[in-house]
Amino acid sequence: MTKKKRWGARRAGRAVREARGTLDLRVERRTAELDKANAELRKVEEHLRLALQVGGMVTWEIDPATGSIQHSDNLPQIVRGGSVTRYYSRESVLKEIHPEDRERLSQALDGLFTHNHAFECEYRMKMLDGTYRWILGKGEAVAMKDGEPRRLVGISLDIDGRKQAEEKLRESQEHQRRLMDILPDSCVVVDLQGRIQSANQRAAQLHGFESAAELEGLDITQLVAPDHRQRVRERIKRSVLEATDFEAEYPVYRKDGTTFFLEVNTSVLLNAAGQPEGLIALGRDLTERKRAEQAFRESELRNRTILHTAMDGFWINDLQGNILEVNDAYCRMTGYTGAELLRMRISDLEVSEPRVEDVLKHLERIAKLGQEKFQTRQRCKDGRIIDLEISVTCLMSGEPCMFSFFRDITERVRLERQIMEIGDRVQANFGSEIHDGLCQTLVAAAFDANSLNQRLAATIPLDAPTLDRLCRLLDDAITEGRRLSQGLIPVRLSADGLTAALQALVESIGRRTGLCTRFTEKGGPVLITDQAAAIHLFRIAQEALNNAVKHARGRRLAVRLAQTEQSLALTVTDDGTGIFPEAHTGFGLGLHIMEYRARALDGTLQIRARPGRGTEVLCRLPWPLSPGVAPDPKSGK
Repeated sequence: MTKKKRWGARRAGRAVREARGTLDLRVERRTAELDKANAELRKVEEHLRLALQVGGMVTWEIDPATGSIQHSDNLPQIVRGGSVTRYYSRESVLKEIHPEDRERLSQALDGLFTHNHAFECEYRMKMLDGTYRWILGKGEAVAMKDGEPRRLVGISLDIDGRKQAEEKLRESQEHQRRLMDILPDSCVVVDLQGRIQSANQRAAQLHGFESAAELEGLDITQLVAPDHRQRVRERIKRSVLEATDFEAEYPVYRKDGTTFFLEVNTSVLLNAAGQPEGLIALGRDLTERKRAEQAFRESELRNRTILHTAMDGFWINDLQGNILEVNDAYCRMTGYTGAELLRMRISDLEVSEPRVEDVLKHLERIAKLGQEKFQTRQRCKDGRIIDLEISVTCLMSGEPCMFSFFRDITERVRLERQIMEIGDRVQANFGSEIHDGLCQTLVAAAFDANSLNQRLAATIPLDAPTLDRLCRLLDDAITEGRRLSQGLIPVRLSADGLTAALQALVESIGRRTGLCTRFTEKGGPVLITDQAAAIHLFRIAQEALNNAVKHARGRRLAVRLAQTEQSLALTVTDDGTGIFPEAHTGFGLGLHIMEYRARALDGTLQIRARPGRGTEVLCRLPWPLSPGVAPDPKSGK
């Protein structure tokens, strides 16, 4: 081999070695790229597998020619079992479809096979555990050849949870719709722009529509009177921005153009993220309420007009004795203004019951009885004291209060007092006439009769018994006359005159009736310098004792006169049958005179009866007695 040939062979060998090295390098690089691609593919497949597993999906591929189906490896997880051969062909899969969905799924697959339509269908498929679950199938044709699909690929997604949620949502919406329809109020749901999304039948009726569907899509402000629409828009906007509810009253339209007032209660509807997505408004027709309110205002105006133009006084007070309302007639009676009286309490005016606790007890008694009619005395702004007849009715519904009507009986009481004073003066004059006239004449006649008896006893002895009898009758007449005069003029003009008169009265009744009588004093000697007051107290005791003698049928009578730092009490008790307070018919006019005499002394008279254990008559007066508290029966002052 020549040198030239050897050099050519070496050069060719070197080129071959370089080419082989380059090829090996390229093969190695390509292999690395393939390995990397395979790794990426395995990673993607793993991600897809995890995604299918988490998402409850399975992929599938159908051969149009044979109808065989290939699934992803997670099919057993979807169908809840391991034996999945029944899902490998179209015919076997259709057998596992719910009868109500089978025809619909078959038609969807035919559309995919023959017309290359995209496939999407929801159906119920039987799982290996025997249950049916909702599946969403989606697919399309790929690898087309001559316009015919060579492969059909898609996914099946388990949507049973979603379907159950949708069913519950439908049930909830149906329940909500039924609730809305049975509501007595109108109910509308609007979006954030104020357009009605749904409404109940009551809303349609209120606004004059035949069905609730006619309201859907309307702007809610179209139902509101024009001059209120902007205010409604602003209120909706503010409610949405602040996520707050609101209540309001608006004049709204009916379909025929008439208006009425609607009370609206609106709440903001929030979505799952807590963001406002609309409002729900409940409306109530205020027509009847507005009419009733107008009638009430007119009635209240009429009543107030009547009360304020009435001649009798009137006020409303609560159970704590606060004056809440007063009419003009009472203001004229007392001289106070309405504003002044509304800052006062009943105890500020009362003379008969000046203490707060006494007034409260009286109010509590009226509340139990429901109503009461009585007489009292109240002090006017200028210091005058007026006598009032009061009729009170207690209203316990709502805020308890009392309605009181006042009639000024000062003049009537003055006339009654004058009549009683005249009677007392007549009795006193009659007593004086008996004592100073009749008794003196009888004393003179008795003196002459005794002298004649002594002279005739020696000359005509046969007539002596007759003269003795005549002398005794004259003596008895003198004694009875003196007793009558003492009854008609009972109290001497001294501080202890009442005590002595009551003692004598009790002893006289004991001697006359044979009953066991007793008079006592408590708290020391009771000294009363007011002659008129002493006579009133004596007459009260006299009337009570006479009634006890007539009606009690007892064996013991007791009179007690007791004084404390604040009160003077005259008590007359017996141990007879007892007289019920409501059965005062036996007392007749005497009871009313006793009550009048007690009121004349700013006092109270109570009759406490205990059936079978006797009766107690109690007259309680404030002590010490006010100067001139009672008129002088003799002087009339």
